[in-house]
Amino acid sequence: MLSELKSFAFVLEHKTVPLFGNSGTGKTHLAIATGMHACEHNYRVMFRTATSLVHEMIEAYDR
Repeated sequence: MLSELKSFAFVLEHKTVPLFGNSGTGKTHLAIATGMHACEHNYRVMFRTATSLVHEMIEAYDR
């Protein structure tokens, strides 16, 4: 899994990478580290937590 993230294979295949797991297992750390690595290789990055994404979707629906 880490080698796939480092190689950006998921980007080239137009796939998302959802990270699931219990609290405190490093999901956010892994997502931010992957994003920073991507930025260093001139990729544009967007990071959202599931909570913020749900709030954005609710706001869009209410409009």
